[in-house]
Amino acid sequence: MKKLLFIALSVIPLLASAQYKLRGTIRDSLTHTVFPGATVVLSESNQTNSDVNGEFEIESLTPTAQLKISFIGYVTQVVSVNTYQPVTIQLAIDEESLKESNRFIKTGLSAGYYGDLNYAPTGFIVSYSLQSVGKTDIDANVNYKYWRSQANSGYDISLGKSLFENIKFLPHYFFTSYKSIDYPEADLAFDQARILAVNALPHFFGLDIGAAYTKSREALESGPATENYFSGVVGLTKVLNYLGPLSNFGFYTSVAFDKNHTNFEAGTYKGIGIKNTVYLVVMAKYYHLYDTKGFMVSLRFSLFDTRYYCCIAMPAYYDYINPLR
Repeated sequence: MKKLLFIALSVIPLLASAQYKLRGTIRDSLTHTVFPGATVVLSESNQTNSDVNGEFEIESLTPTAQLKISFIGYVTQVVSVNTYQPVTIQLAIDEESLKESNRFIKTGLSAGYYGDLNYAPTGFIVSYSLQSVGKTDIDANVNYKYWRSQANSGYDISLGKSLFENIKFLPHYFFTSYKSIDYPEADLAFDQARILAVNALPHFFGLDIGAAYTKSREALESGPATENYFSGVVGLTKVLNYLGPLSNFGFYTSVAFDKNHTNFEAGTYKGIGIKNTVYLVVMAKYYHLYDTKGFMVSLRFSLFDTRYYCCIAMPAYYDYINPLR
């Protein structure tokens, strides 16, 4: 009898501390698409976010619990979830919040350091984004980069704009840029204009297809010589899971090619938030242009940002990817 009592007393604390897993999927009530990034709260010390598939899992001390589901611009819901059956939760747009947000301009500005470590390490970058004005969607991004040393210099100005976001086989995004590099120390000098059509692919991939027109300048004993040519451009973007330590972390690579030249670039960026007060973006890019190789690096800070996206998709990341292009 004492032995049975001892076993019972030993098991009771284990049962009291048992962890039940509550699971579910969050969807948009209008489009019925999965809803990544929603906040799921059981208590102040126990909360999580839905993943890229809109799914969540949270531990509970009881088999049934009340969960609070929320996301900016959507009506917060409190739902009862049990461990026996996963639940599907439909989030609806908060019309009052939408009316309020439509009165404002959703925009962002960041600036910071930009330079070529090998040839021109001193410079700056300015990035401006305009998501919408009132109810009118703009979704445009402009970047200006300038770098120099005593002998070498370069600048790059670019514009990105959303196009046919909801049409499957048409470009979702348009990107154009003009770049000028003058590196006498590396015998590298050219002006280049590019146009890219960008398609957002599943799993946060993006595909660039376009063309570039380049005017290269070469110093010869007989005087400067120029070469003008067109080349094709193919680029690939991958943005990693935006939840956890890899939040807002992406890669970009591109190849420009014609019958006489092949140029290659590959870079990465990481957005970092510090105590909800400072947001900065670290960027690094390797390039192989003609016979010249080097590294471009950047560190820029958000000066202000009033934008938000109701659903996390590739358009939310274009403003971070464009400076790499």
